[in-house]
Amino acid sequence: MKDTKYNHSGIYLGNGKVFEDTTGWGIRKCVISDISKTGIRSLHGQKNLKWTYHGRLNYIDYDNVLEDQKKLVKELQRNLNEQWQCGLVVDGSFGPLTQKACSKHNLKEGIKAKIMVRWLQKRLVDLNYSVGNSGIDGSFGPDTLKAVKKFQKDKGLKVDGIVGKNTYHALTE
Repeated sequence: MKDTKYNHSGIYLGNGKVFEDTTGWGIRKCVISDISKTGIRSLHGQKNLKWTYHGRLNYIDYDNVLEDQKKLVKELQRNLNEQWQCGLVVDGSFGPLTQKACSKHNLKEGIKAKIMVRWLQKRLVDLNYSVGNSGIDGSFGPDTLKAVKKFQKDKGLKVDGIVGKNTYHALTE
């Protein structure tokens, strides 16, 4: 924090969220705040708190990160529509209708949903989780189950091997 005796750091988490750590609030404290491209931020309902300067790294294209996430959600929506005729608008938003479709159409070991299982396996492989020697085959077997559980554990999700709303969402981030 410029011109003070306080230390302050923040890490951009994506989707406009910043993890901040500072000694400037009287005690050592960590918070999550929201930040816009201009540095205007809001914290616990207070708006227009301005960072003197903020460290968006020059080599990260933050806008493309959001676009990549939208592409992943669109792919999920297309596959949900193809597999189960969910009637979702393919808009890249993980909104209430997409969440409802994900809650209704869980993936788990043994499910016969080749389109969605292939999507799941491809996404896991893209994230460096092995789905076994069979690869992306559309079959939710023990190797895919193992990969899903590892992914859930790594993301701090409930480790049950079932791909529901929260796991679907984490797979698109």
